[in-house]
Amino acid sequence: MNSGISIKIEVKLFNEFQQYKPGENNIFQLELDQGACVKYLLEKFKIPDAAEPVILINGRRVDENALFSDNDTIVVFSPVAGG
Repeated sequence: MNSGISIKIEVKLFNEFQQYKPGENNIFQLELDQGACVKYLLEKFKIPDAAEPVILINGRRVDENALFSDNDTIVVFSPVAGG
């Protein structure tokens, strides 16, 4: 939903998610409509659901329904496999 108000976020793509970066850098700024969520970001950069990224907003793990706020820092990376 376009509220007419925009927010700015910083996005950091790591591991295999760097291939989805929009330019040269894996860390970049985005301007989005207020009310945008993680799912919108994943769709915008065509990150497939099967990739199962770990998403952090300001250091806290969130799901795809989490909403962004102005000046949030979003980190997208791979889950660590271990055993």
